[in-house]
Amino acid sequence: MDRLIGGLVHLEKAHRCLRESSFSPSLKDGYRLEKWLSIGFRYGMTSTPGATKFWPFADLFLSIEYMKTFEFFHFLSHEDKKELARPVSVMCSHLTLAYFSFENKSDVTYHPDGTIPHSGRVSGGLKHKALLHHGIIEILRTLDLDKKEYVLLKALIVCNPELVCSSSSIES
Repeated sequence: MDRLIGGLVHLEKAHRCLRESSFSPSLKDGYRLEKWLSIGFRYGMTSTPGATKFWPFADLFLSIEYMKTFEFFHFLSHEDKKELARPVSVMCSHLTLAYFSFENKSDVTYHPDGTIPHSGRVSGGLKHKALLHHGIIEILRTLDLDKKEYVLLKALIVCNPELVCSSSSIES
């Protein structure tokens, strides 16, 4: 078990290093979900000096790359990969953002470059956005989640067959 957790912690360090690097995938690259699932990662394909990183896009991309490190993922059909990637990449992206903010003792989500989604304010009574940008951090703080618990939670999100159960290849 310690070896598994150690591997997940190492994977998370690599994910964080890449997330905090100058790597900045963008819509200009023409990547669609189908392409992301089938290509191998090529670091540096769009590292434009001085370019502002579009964090939601970069985090989704990196979450899909994270999912691709799990052995079971490669045994899924292309359709099952797409079906799993949609909800899981979003959940992993939000958890990654919230845990980064929690580790840095922030009450609102913010990115490694210091930018804050929605300037830290959620307007219009949008409860789901308030939960995503404030509530998850509060939950993490209440649980006092450490790094090992965080990587296990993230792995459970990726490996949860309840998220997508339309295919027998996912369930097995």
